Amino acid sequence: MITLNITNTSGTDIAAGDGVLPRMLDWLDIADTANANAVFQVHDFNRIETNHSGFTMGELLDQLKQRGLITMNVTDVGDAEDVGSMPDHVVATAA
Repeated sequence: MITLNITNTSGTDIAAGDGVLPRMLDWLDIADTANANAVFQVHDFNRIETNHSGFTMGELLDQLKQRGLITMNVTDVGDAEDVGSMPDHVVATAA
Protein backbone atom coordinates (compact mmCIF):
# COMPACT_ATOMS: atom_id res chain seq x y z
CA MET A 1 0.00 0.00 0.00
CA ILE A 2 1.07 3.54 -0.78
CA THR A 3 0.25 6.58 1.36
CA LEU A 4 -0.24 9.74 -0.67
CA ASN A 5 0.01 13.03 1.21
CA ILE A 6 -1.38 16.02 -0.71
CA THR A 7 -0.84 19.63 0.36
CA ASN A 8 -3.17 22.26 -1.10
CA THR A 9 -1.08 25.16 -2.45
CA SER A 10 -3.77 26.57 -4.75
CA GLY A 11 -4.67 29.61 -2.67
CA THR A 12 -8.24 28.39 -2.19
CA ASP A 13 -9.96 25.46 -0.50
CA ILE A 14 -10.44 22.21 -2.42
CA ALA A 15 -13.90 20.84 -1.64
CA ALA A 16 -15.07 17.26 -2.04
CA GLY A 17 -16.79 16.83 -5.39
CA ASP A 18 -15.60 20.12 -6.91
CA GLY A 19 -13.72 18.36 -9.74
CA VAL A 20 -10.25 19.67 -8.89
CA LEU A 21 -8.79 16.34 -7.77
CA PRO A 22 -8.94 13.10 -9.78
CA ARG A 23 -12.11 11.05 -9.25
CA MET A 24 -10.40 8.57 -6.89
CA LEU A 25 -9.59 11.51 -4.58
CA ASP A 26 -12.79 13.50 -5.15
CA TRP A 27 -13.99 12.72 -1.61
CA LEU A 28 -11.19 14.80 -0.01
CA ASP A 29 -11.73 18.25 1.50
CA ILE A 30 -8.40 20.09 1.73
CA ALA A 31 -8.38 23.67 3.06
CA ASP A 32 -5.85 26.10 1.57
CA THR A 33 -2.33 25.25 2.88
CA ALA A 34 -3.68 22.12 4.65
CA ASN A 35 -2.86 18.54 3.71
CA ALA A 36 -4.65 15.20 3.56
CA ASN A 37 -3.63 11.55 3.30
CA ALA A 38 -5.09 8.79 1.15
CA VAL A 39 -3.96 5.16 0.88
CA PHE A 40 -3.86 3.26 -2.42
CA GLN A 41 -2.39 0.26 -4.11
CA VAL A 42 0.41 0.95 -6.59
CA HIS A 43 -1.65 0.01 -9.67
CA ASP A 44 -4.31 2.61 -8.76
CA PHE A 45 -1.95 5.38 -9.88
CA ASN A 46 -1.61 3.84 -13.35
CA ARG A 47 -5.32 3.30 -14.04
CA ILE A 48 -6.99 5.47 -16.67
CA GLU A 49 -9.14 8.04 -14.83
CA THR A 50 -12.08 7.85 -17.23
CA ASN A 51 -12.49 5.95 -20.47
CA HIS A 52 -12.47 9.22 -22.40
CA SER A 53 -9.65 11.19 -20.77
CA GLY A 54 -6.71 8.90 -21.51
CA PHE A 55 -4.97 10.18 -18.36
CA THR A 56 -4.10 8.11 -15.29
CA MET A 57 -4.64 9.35 -11.75
CA GLY A 58 -0.87 9.80 -11.46
CA GLU A 59 -0.74 11.92 -14.62
CA LEU A 60 -3.63 14.09 -13.41
CA LEU A 61 -1.87 14.63 -10.07
CA ASP A 62 1.30 15.56 -11.96
CA GLN A 63 -0.68 18.17 -13.90
CA LEU A 64 -2.01 19.69 -10.66
CA LYS A 65 1.53 19.70 -9.25
CA GLN A 66 2.93 21.39 -12.38
CA ARG A 67 0.21 24.07 -12.18
CA GLY A 68 1.22 24.78 -8.57
CA LEU A 69 -2.12 23.72 -7.11
CA ILE A 70 -0.76 20.89 -4.95
CA THR A 71 2.41 19.31 -3.67
CA MET A 72 2.65 15.57 -3.00
CA ASN A 73 4.62 13.06 -1.03
CA VAL A 74 4.40 9.28 -1.43
CA THR A 75 5.33 6.96 1.42
CA ASP A 76 5.70 3.20 1.55
CA VAL A 77 7.06 1.33 4.57
CA GLY A 78 8.43 4.55 6.04
CA ASP A 79 10.40 5.51 2.90
CA ALA A 80 9.46 8.98 1.61
CA GLU A 81 10.59 10.96 -1.40
CA ASP A 82 9.08 14.05 -3.08
CA VAL A 83 10.87 14.24 -6.41
CA GLY A 84 10.20 12.75 -9.84
CA SER A 85 6.99 12.08 -11.67
CA MET A 86 4.10 10.43 -9.87
CA PRO A 87 3.97 7.09 -11.77
CA ASP A 88 7.76 6.67 -11.72
CA HIS A 89 7.97 7.55 -8.06
CA VAL A 90 5.20 5.18 -6.94
CA VAL A 91 6.71 2.27 -8.84
CA ALA A 92 10.19 3.05 -7.43
CA THR A 93 8.82 3.37 -3.91
CA ALA A 94 7.02 0.05 -4.08
CA ALA A 95 10.02 -1.83 -5.47
